[in-house]
Amino acid sequence: MDAPAGSHAVLVPVKSFRGAKGRLGRVLAPAARSALARSMAEHVVVASAPAAVAVVHDDAEVGTWAENLGALAIDGPPGDLDAAVDHIARFGSGHSEAIVTSDVRAADRFVEAVDAAAVLVNAS
Repeated sequence: MDAPAGSHAVLVPVKSFRGAKGRLGRVLAPAARSALARSMAEHVVVASAPAAVAVVHDDAEVGTWAENLGALAIDGPPGDLDAAVDHIARFGSGHSEAIVTSDVRAADRFVEAVDAAAVLVNAS
């Protein structure tokens, strides 16, 4: 996934769709939570075009799903920030890199660790 100079890539961590959105368990059945998680993840992957998109996952179903959407599937724990930063160091543009997360500590670690002209948090 070598990107040409000046282009950008998006790295999307996706957990297993099974058991996803557990906090909604009192209001949504497991199948509905799974469908919601899949729909949300698909929205992120599709909206990231035309950037090169890689999905970090540890679930074969998610890997196949990502490849079917045209994304690169990277087998690894989706919550592994160090692996994501290593991937950016290897394949990133050096121009702009971004993280989308609700975890403030992870966002701070990302900003500190990534070497790029612009490092963005929750930006579109």
